[in-house]
Amino acid sequence: MGKKDSQYDVFYHMCGKTIMNIFDSREEAVEYLLDMEYLQRENEHKSKNILWNCFGDLVYNNICNNLCYTNVRQRRKHYETNIVKMKKIEDKAVEIMKRIPDNSVEVYKGEIE
Repeated sequence: MGKKDSQYDVFYHMCGKTIMNIFDSREEAVEYLLDMEYLQRENEHKSKNILWNCFGDLVYNNICNNLCYTNVRQRRKHYETNIVKMKKIEDKAVEIMKRIPDNSVEVYKGEIE
């Protein structure tokens, strides 16, 4: 990364890489992130920065495509989560986190809020 790259660029790049260690495709990652960020009540008023900064292109294309169709597929509700699939994702995330070297990234209090 060059001098012009901000700490945010690095942070979002690392977030994207970590997320892609969990999912097989960017489209699959976006589908899950959209469900988590917009359909779960506890997240509806929280920042969507990671979603938009890591996968904004796919979200934008999805919005454009949905505007062209009258029959837009309803997304999965947060309470209809497949327990087995979620457990598999959690196990894979733990496995990946154990393999990642301890390279810390500074996250400021304002970013967390």
